[in-house]
Parts: sequence; C-alpha cells; structure tokens
Amino acid sequence: MREFFRGFQEFTGNYKQHNAALKWFRRVQADEPNDLHFSNTEKAAVAAIIKDKGMDYDFDETRRVVWSWFEMVAQLDDESMAYVVNGPDNRSGGLTGCWFSARPGSYDHKGHHQLKHEGKPKRDARLRVWDFLLVRADGSSVRLHPQWSTTTVESFPGEGHTTEVEPPARGLGESDGPGTSAGTQRNLKFDALKRPA
Repeated sequence: MREFFRGFQEFTGNYKQHNAALKWFRRVQADEPNDLHFSNTEKAAVAAIIKDKGMDYDFDETRRVVWSWFEMVAQLDDESMAYVVNGPDNRSGGLTGCWFSARPGSYDHKGHHQLKHEGKPKRDARLRVWDFLLVRADGSSVRLHPQWSTTTVESFPGEGHTTEVEPPARGLGESDGPGTSAGTQRNLKFDALKRPA
C-alpha cells in the first residue's frame, strides 16, 4: 500500500492545495455539519481559492479544480507517509478510506477569530475543527490538518480529543496569550518537491 503512494506521480498542485480543499469543504459543511466521505476512485471538485494577505481568503465558485485524498497522502514526505499508511506500529494493513470530519472535543479558535475579524462573531455556539480523517485496514485512524503557509501537517488521534479543549477565558475567538496546538499527536510534513512538473 505504501508503495502505491510512493509511486504516485499525478500531482495537480503543490501542498497548499490540501489546506485550500480543507477550507472549501469546511465552508460546504457549515450548513450541514455531517462527515463527508471521499471516493476511492473519483476526485472531488473544489472551488478555486482566492488567497489574500493574512487570514483573508475567498473562493471563485465559477472555477473548479480537482482534489484527491490519494494525492494528499502521496505528497507527504517518506517518514510521514509511513506513519499515516502503516500506523505507529508499522502493521496497519494500509489505508481504506478518507472522510472530512469534525474533530470531537475540539475548539476552532482560528474559525472564531476569523469571524470576529470579519465583524460576524459567533457567540452562541462553539465551532469544531475539521480534519481529513484517514482510516486504516486494522480499524485505526489518524486525522490530518494541513496548513497553508507551511509544509507542516498536524496529526491527531482519529477519535479526537479525550477531553474538551477549553476556549479562552475571555470568550470565543478571543485570546488569553500565545496559543498551542492542543492534543497534537505528531507533526508530519509534506515534501514541497512533490508538485506538478
């Protein structure tokens, strides 16, 4: 199974495409927050991202690009790919599927902060962090949360946080000081050289 991803060459974009896809699927799921299952044979359609400075971005819904979870795994560096595909004990039997899934117990500080920045603070409900949930043949799973500005991919246990991540004491979208990536299992990496020729 790992050899399949190692041999994958059909790259349609650089590693940033996976954070763009995450942002798009999060927007799509906002009105109907159910897990989204991705096909193992067909690529998903994603609106083209329009990235501005800082946290600002939008989508051009008249222009679509394709996204594949196979490509996301294939663009990981070799050590990260081994962990995702084979599991921490190197005997998972490979990957069987990928979902877009809200992480149990999470608090989406960036999402709340973005809404506050846009003048639309959400004070009545706590936003969850959405990840790509990859399931292995042995039933184990791992969550990937790719970044836009770095090759780092935060990973989390498939089951999410065992206890609720507490929002800042000052309120949703506010700050109590320097933040942390609560519950990160392991920081993985994309290989920036894996991109279209």
